[in-house]
Amino acid sequence: MDIDTAKRKEKKPHHGRNIRRARVFFDKNQEELAMLLNTNQKAVYNLEQQEIVDDKILMQVANIFNLPVEFFKKVQPDDMVQKYVLENNTLTVGDNALDSFNLNGAINNTITITGDAKYIKLCEDLSKVHEKVIKIVTKDLNTETAKNKKLEAELARVQKELEKYKNSTK
Repeated sequence: MDIDTAKRKEKKPHHGRNIRRARVFFDKNQEELAMLLNTNQKAVYNLEQQEIVDDKILMQVANIFNLPVEFFKKVQPDDMVQKYVLENNTLTVGDNALDSFNLNGAINNTITITGDAKYIKLCEDLSKVHEKVIKIVTKDLNTETAKNKKLEAELARVQKELEKYKNSTK
């Protein structure tokens, strides 16, 4: 066994850092994740500092991001550095900067990545989840826009009635 392999086997996955990676990937800040976990920002900060996170909490976070719990439990620090770098919604494969792409713009593109099948699957899952999130947010935005239009119409109607009432009492 060479020195690099021995060092890699010594390192354990850091659950908190993996939670942070997922949070950043999905463009959430600590306050937003805290709200989804029914806690506060400080608790999320502390969670991201923990090397080992309780399975119950990992399951909640996995459900929020629609990721397998194994992502948080098994991804090693060097795995993300050596194979894939997820930062600022950008996935970089290996050391080749030409293989970088922005996930926000890559939803309708076909991307081929060669490498370890497990990591490719995780990246594909992340991309699918990102796509689902965008659809959900778009649907929610459209629903809220429709609700706002109805409320604005109701407000205008009430304001007209109020104006009529004021004019009739003069």
